[in-house]
Amino acid sequence: MLPGNPHGYPFVKGSMDNSIHLAERQERIRRGFPAFLILLILGILTATWVGLFSFMGTNKASNVFESFEERNVPAISPDDIGILPNLSELSTLYSADGERLAELSLRLSDPTPLEDFPDHVVQAVLSAEDGDFYEHRGVDTQAVVRAFLENLKNDSTQGASTITQQIVRAQGYVGREVTFQRKIAEIKYATEMEKIYTKDQLLEFYLNSQYFGWNSYGMAAAGREYFGKDVSDLTIEEAAAIAVALRNPTEFDMRRNPDLVKDRRDIVIRLMVSDGFITKEEADAAIAKPVAPIPHETLIEEAPQVRIEAIRQLLNNPEFNVLGLTPEDREVAIFGCPAESNECEEQPGLKGGLIITTTVDMGLQRAANSLLRTWLPVPADGAKAPTGAITTIDNNTGAIKVMASGLDFGTDFAAGERDYDLATEGLRQPGSSFKPFALMAYLENGGSINSYWSSESPLKLQCSVPCGPGGSFTWTVRGGGGGLTRLFEATYRSINTVYAQVALATGPENIADMANRLGINSELPLVYSLALGAGEVTPLDMAAAYSTLARYGDRLRPHLIERIETEEGEVLYEYEIVSEQVTDPALAATVVEAMRNVTRGTAPKANIGRPMAGKTGTTQSFRDAWFVGFVPQYTSSVWVGYADEQIAMRNVQINGRTYSRVFGGDVPAPMWKEFMTILLEGVPEENFAPLPDGTSKYKVVPSTTVPSVISLSQSEATSQIYLAHLNVAIVEVNSYEAQGIVVNQVPAAGAKMTQGNAVTIEVSTGLPPEIAMPNVVGLTLTQANQVLITTAETTGISVNLQPTFVETPDENAWNKIIQTQPGPGTKVATGDTITAIIGKPPPPPPEDDG
Repeated sequence: MLPGNPHGYPFVKGSMDNSIHLAERQERIRRGFPAFLILLILGILTATWVGLFSFMGTNKASNVFESFEERNVPAISPDDIGILPNLSELSTLYSADGERLAELSLRLSDPTPLEDFPDHVVQAVLSAEDGDFYEHRGVDTQAVVRAFLENLKNDSTQGASTITQQIVRAQGYVGREVTFQRKIAEIKYATEMEKIYTKDQLLEFYLNSQYFGWNSYGMAAAGREYFGKDVSDLTIEEAAAIAVALRNPTEFDMRRNPDLVKDRRDIVIRLMVSDGFITKEEADAAIAKPVAPIPHETLIEEAPQVRIEAIRQLLNNPEFNVLGLTPEDREVAIFGCPAESNECEEQPGLKGGLIITTTVDMGLQRAANSLLRTWLPVPADGAKAPTGAITTIDNNTGAIKVMASGLDFGTDFAAGERDYDLATEGLRQPGSSFKPFALMAYLENGGSINSYWSSESPLKLQCSVPCGPGGSFTWTVRGGGGGLTRLFEATYRSINTVYAQVALATGPENIADMANRLGINSELPLVYSLALGAGEVTPLDMAAAYSTLARYGDRLRPHLIERIETEEGEVLYEYEIVSEQVTDPALAATVVEAMRNVTRGTAPKANIGRPMAGKTGTTQSFRDAWFVGFVPQYTSSVWVGYADEQIAMRNVQINGRTYSRVFGGDVPAPMWKEFMTILLEGVPEENFAPLPDGTSKYKVVPSTTVPSVISLSQSEATSQIYLAHLNVAIVEVNSYEAQGIVVNQVPAAGAKMTQGNAVTIEVSTGLPPEIAMPNVVGLTLTQANQVLITTAETTGISVNLQPTFVETPDENAWNKIIQTQPGPGTKVATGDTITAIIGKPPPPPPEDDG
């Protein structure tokens, strides 16, 4: 047994003569005859590198050769030579429930100790590449001479490099130019390398590092790629077929050129017989079998968007500096070294082979995907249709459990694929689902959830900066129930006109700041309409921000990467829960209290029969529809819309039904309910945490100042009073003012009132003022006139008395008013004539003449 040869292989001289190098047809390498001549002389006159220099030392030509070497071959020290057995391994991405999501590698490799390779696998490589490996000292001079003579004879480019020389070239020490200088340097490096490393070390590195095609590096990886087997299970014919690829993986691709590979494979098998590795019977049995690689297996990804987002975070987030300080370093740590990158392999650090566990629950991910495709199927004809996205965050940890898109990931747009993820990259307007952030900002800046606001629609508001069409200062807002509405109810009823006023009172800067603090990462426009959802957000950001609300303002950064470890089990990174209280807990709890009533407002279809809170969102022209909601344990967002364009969702088919217009409460809300029902199966019902101390300050009903509305029209006065946060009581009165004009108000302008109370306004009917006719019966005409004069002085209404006398035998009625027409209490107005019937004595009876 040779030293360093634990397998005890017998070796036969000259096995390289018949190796598959005879079949190599690479691009013609231009060689000058002088170089060939020198190599020939070297091959004939020397058997080792030492022999060469012995010869040179006794020959006058040695001075010339040594001068050439000094000028063109660098000096070598042991520190300059190294091999890197820790090659790139496959990094694998897993879900939280242990399912393999993706393989992350620029090269497929599976480094394997030499002792784990079966004898016949190693023997196949040795017979194919370097039968004298355990005998030479880095250079096989006899093979060099034979190759040179064969090249001259057949005008070919047969190689003669040993395994050690191939390692030298692969490591990039001498380059790849076919020159005399490079060949001399390669020989020198090879001989020095054999002094530093044992044969087994060199062979182990070679078996694990060589490229075999189809992104496979090393025999073990090639065995899995071509035959779906561990290297320990490869047969003789399989090992020989893989070894054929060493010289030219493209030409000898057993999938594309099986007949060519079989010819060369059979040569290798016969060489194994002549080298004494296998018997003729074993060879005949192996040769009789076809080259039968399995089809290339690509891992079918159910959640490619998870892989993409995980890679993005790993490369760009300094939190993962444990993998490297720069994105480039982290890329190598995850994917390993790029093919043919020797410089990369020489650098220290991780090079693939990582186990990366994400937070995604594939059971829930599948459920979300199924729900999206049931409600929003991709048309077979490629027609445009609404799609959607669902994201879910664990409120206790910030873990992203679901990030599902209604479209598959890919570049075939006609087939319903998209090269971006709707859940994490789909920026869409949130509509009214943004209102809770405006409410938070308003309350933080001194507002009250029990404030009252005008909910008239349309409502024209005056801004201090341009806020309307054409740069005008008038903002016309639509969407209100009319009258005066408490902010608490306006939240779950989603009244736009109320929230427009809230935006004016709060300012877009404060609203944007609050949204960002809660978890919205996108850049938001600083406009008043931001309160109504004018910005753009992703479904993931909406779920993250609502999760912060569910936690009463205690923000957890949503995370996708849970743990990173090596294959040996060393934990390199593990997420640690760190939260930040970004708002007053009492403030967030006050908002959540209002949001818990959403099923009484715009989203009765989201009712899941357990404590929940949420908000609908519908953008202008029904281009986007949302429902974002949470229970104490989880937050989920549902978005529905067109993937690439802002198209109005009118008269669209969704889940077997035609919708004339799509509102957040119509489609996303029941989708949310259906998904949350699946998510919460087996999850104990929980109530929201009790309201923390301090909520009362956000619930005080504010006071306000009564505006002046006299002389305004009834509608103008009503609007002004509503805008002053007060209700209106209307009393119609006759007045000389035009009909509909306010002639009086109670309380008077400037008075202080608690919001929500009513101001009484008297509105002219346009009719003359009237009073009840005073009762003047029993009075003399003079007395009656005096009464009417006094009444006119106090009421401004003057009437005329027209006396009419009638006879009456009643002496008490003489010269007194016994009746008026109209009678007492009847409405009379200025200028009316009142008939006063006054009694008078009857004429005396005639005298009796008798």
